[in-house]
Amino acid sequence: MKIITSETGKTSVLLPTQLTQLYTRLDGGAIVNKQFDADLGEAYRSGEFDKHIVATKADLVLINPSRPNYSPVRPLTLGDFYKGELFREIFAIPVSGWILKDKQFVEKPRRDPNRLEENVLCTFLLRGRSLDEYAKMVTPFEVSLFQEYIARVKELKADYPSIESYVAAKANTIYSEKIFTFEFTYTTKGVKAHWYLTWSYRDPINDTEKELLEIGHSISTDPEICSYYLVNPVAEKGYLKAISNEAATPSVPGLRPGLAANSLPATTTK
Repeated sequence: MKIITSETGKTSVLLPTQLTQLYTRLDGGAIVNKQFDADLGEAYRSGEFDKHIVATKADLVLINPSRPNYSPVRPLTLGDFYKGELFREIFAIPVSGWILKDKQFVEKPRRDPNRLEENVLCTFLLRGRSLDEYAKMVTPFEVSLFQEYIARVKELKADYPSIESYVAAKANTIYSEKIFTFEFTYTTKGVKAHWYLTWSYRDPINDTEKELLEIGHSISTDPEICSYYLVNPVAEKGYLKAISNEAATPSVPGLRPGLAANSLPATTTK
C-alpha cells in the first residue's frame, strides 16, 4: 500500500497493495467489480449483476505508466475467447461515478460496498469498438503535436531529436491536464445490438480535480511506483501467452467471444 498526497496536503490517492481490478462487460453495459461467467443470464435473474455494477459513466484521472519497455496497447490472449487480440490497459484514479437508473445517471450511495471508489487506483481493459473510440479521442491531439513539430523543427530539434520523441513526451501532457469521461453507449448498428464505451475529456473544474491531476502526474512519471503498483496481473499473463502462442486457459471469464485468432479488432466490433 502507498498513499500519494498533493502538495497542499488536502487530497490523497490510495495505491492499494492489490490493485482494484474492474471488468468491462459490454454485454451488460457496465463496469463491474466481480468476474462473471460468459453467460450473464443467471446473474441478471438473481440481481447479482446489477448489485456489482460500479459505473456506467465515470470521470477519471488517467495514468500513463512510465514502465520500461511498456505499451498500454498490447495483444493479449484471455481465456478461450481472445487469442492475440489487441487490448488497452486503463489505469485510473476515479473522480466520480454514476450508474444508469430509470434512464438517468445517478450516484450510488456512499455506504454501498460496490460503488466506484473515488481516489483509489483501479484498472480495467478496453477492446474492439471501445478501444477504437479511445483512439479516436486522442488521435487529433497526436496529429496536432506532429504538425507542431514539423512547423518548429529547427527550434525543437535540440531537445527532441525526432518527431517520435516529441510526440511521445508531449502526448503525456493530456493526461496531466484533463479529466477523462467514459460513458456506455448502446447501438443497434452492426452485426447485432451492443454496448461500447465512448470517451471525452475536459478541463478540471475545481481544486480537488486539479490536485488529483497533480497526483496522477507524479504517479505516471515515477518508474518505480509504476513498475510496482501499476501492474495488471491478468493483462501480464495474457500478454505472455499471446507472445508465446501458448494455449490459453480462461483468465477473465467475464470477457465475451472476440475475433479470430491473431486478427485486429474492426471498428464495428464491440
